[in-house]
Amino acid sequence: MVASDITLAVGDRARRISALPAALIIILVFAATAAWAGSAPREPYSCRLYADASRQCVAGSCDDRRVHRLKRECLRDAGGQP
Repeated sequence: MVASDITLAVGDRARRISALPAALIIILVFAATAAWAGSAPREPYSCRLYADASRQCVAGSCDDRRVHRLKRECLRDAGGQP
């Protein structure tokens, strides 16, 4: 074996080892992107407040003005669908 053969063998192994973390990063990025793309969009904050206020009305403690205000805000923020 010649010294250049040893250098090539060590160099190839070093390249393979450095390619492993790069491949791992690429796989993790694709997995995170797929998970993010599959998640449902969150409803606007005003709609979540409206839903909470509506639940309170069912329980008996209701403020009609607050519920109507939150419904208007939810319709505005959600594009017409509470």
